[in-house]
Amino acid sequence: MKFSLISPTFDRPEEVREFIASAAALAYDRSDFEVLLADGTPQDGLRATVEAASQASGLPVVFLHEDYLPVSDARNLAARHARGAYLIFLDSDCLLPKDYLQQVAEGLAAQDWDAFGGPDAAPADFSPLQKAISFSMTSFWTTGGIRGGTKRTATYYPRGFNMGMKRSVFDAVGGYDIHFKTGEDIDLSIRIQQAGYRVGLIPEAVVWHKRRSTLPQFFKQVRRFGAARWALAQRHPGQLKVTHLFPVFLTLGTLFSRGYCRSPPSHRLHWLLYGAVHPGRCPVPFPPHWLPRRGQHRCHDERLRLWLPGGGTRGRFAQKARLSPIAYL
Repeated sequence: MKFSLISPTFDRPEEVREFIASAAALAYDRSDFEVLLADGTPQDGLRATVEAASQASGLPVVFLHEDYLPVSDARNLAARHARGAYLIFLDSDCLLPKDYLQQVAEGLAAQDWDAFGGPDAAPADFSPLQKAISFSMTSFWTTGGIRGGTKRTATYYPRGFNMGMKRSVFDAVGGYDIHFKTGEDIDLSIRIQQAGYRVGLIPEAVVWHKRRSTLPQFFKQVRRFGAARWALAQRHPGQLKVTHLFPVFLTLGTLFSRGYCRSPPSHRLHWLLYGAVHPGRCPVPFPPHWLPRRGQHRCHDERLRLWLPGGGTRGRFAQKARLSPIAYL
């Protein structure tokens, strides 16, 4: 067997059902890959969901359970039960495009990486909030482009939402460090790099990442990421770089921008989120009273050039505007 797809889980039954369904839809020989879930849901509460999803999709799933199993322990446990020559670690809130494993196989055939990773993105059918969160986690303006993509601003370290390696490499470096509660994936990638293995990005091996669906959940997640960055810097000197301060600069720039400061509080979410769906020319849901006529419109002393479909019909909620990426952000 070539690939073992591994994901830690903890409750979130709908998320797990979608993950299994996407794995079952992969356009790849099923005899050449397996799916393993290592779960920490109390009282084995997720097992029935996994078994039903496995049966409905026709895809066998290896399900391992221990109450309150931490993420690193879960990944190590699944790796011990895996049969594949390559271990691919994914997050349970990711969806796999049909050609995902084919893209991984082609990337490995071309470069024979010892360890590898791929980008994450948001497809067209994600909600505006999910797209905004995805943009905030992958954009050059917010994370320096360091989470994976066709361009990099720093040494590439695969992330746990989409990373793989030869089983021999995983065993040689000792797997995930169970003492890292967050940032364990980057710690593993750093140790693989330091051991002299070849690590690379496979840009075409994209996963659709359905991150936290509410702002409070997303805030808690990003706060944990920030704490992990300090822990990584203490263990691996030199890991704290200027790109990690990009979100701070971006937030301060947004808060002090004229468009944000002069807009009423009820509309500031549009500046912070909806404009991030796609920089430049993109759909932005401005409130109807911002759109009184075709052409130029003065909104809180900020001029926006509007393209109103249907000859400038009043009251159309989703319109198009062209602003600079910085203004949107």
